[in-house]
Amino acid sequence: MTYVELIVVLSIFSIMSGVLLFGYGDYGKQVDVQNLSQEIALQIVGAQKMSVSGKLLSPDQEPVLTNFAITSWKPSYGVYFSTSNPISNNSTEANPVQFIPFFDASNIGYYGLDYSCGSGSGSSIDLANDECTDIIKLGKGDKITCLFAGSSTVTACDSNNSIHDLSIVFTRPNSGANIVISPTSLGGSTPQFEDKAIIVISNQDNPNIHSTITVLSSGVITVD
Repeated sequence: MTYVELIVVLSIFSIMSGVLLFGYGDYGKQVDVQNLSQEIALQIVGAQKMSVSGKLLSPDQEPVLTNFAITSWKPSYGVYFSTSNPISNNSTEANPVQFIPFFDASNIGYYGLDYSCGSGSGSSIDLANDECTDIIKLGKGDKITCLFAGSSTVTACDSNNSIHDLSIVFTRPNSGANIVISPTSLGGSTPQFEDKAIIVISNQDNPNIHSTITVLSSGVITVD
């Protein structure tokens, strides 16, 4: 083998290694976005299962029934997403990087923005007064890029089509989803019910790396 042949082989090897290493970063980000989308979908499925099975509140959560003056109540569970509305009284992070699983203590069919998630000390949750059961942070540079509701099939984020907040709620015995835009987001007093929701998750460094979660009112949940 001559020196020229050796240099050619090493050059080809270097080029191939560079291409692979360059693409690995984006591949890792795509995997993170897909994993996050799957996790969010599992949270929605979890709310569906808890509602259909009639999961009871924990002893720490039961005072909520008294605080909201509820005498006859069947548990409804859901997940709340927001890109602009206050998601927590104690939160200082941007809303698109977190979401809230909740139970419908107020029995209004969607997440009540007037109820303070995380009203305890620091970022803890006061289960006796809050509808939320957790505040889940996305992390790893990923975020909820935009939300869609209705019959639209648009998945590219467009301020003319996207909405600011979204509640996906399940009420027993129906396994179907109530897809609701809250009155606060609409600037009125009446919530808006839709037949489909699309949640777009993307990487903050590269918006072209994204995944979509679609929820139908029939209760079907898919991740693309």
